Amino acid sequence: MLPTSSFPKSNEPERKLTGIEMAAMSGNDANQTAANRAAANRATM
Repeated sequence: MLPTSSFPKSNEPERKLTGIEMAAMSGNDANQTAANRAAANRATM
């Protein structure tokens, strides 16, 4: 879980914060690694 204190609530709406928290709580490491691989493939190309 990401600490909510690190995100400035004044700049970002609470909906965005909750979305980030839910993504962190779900813990989709597979999706994260897939995104990293896609980014790496785009960088090499």
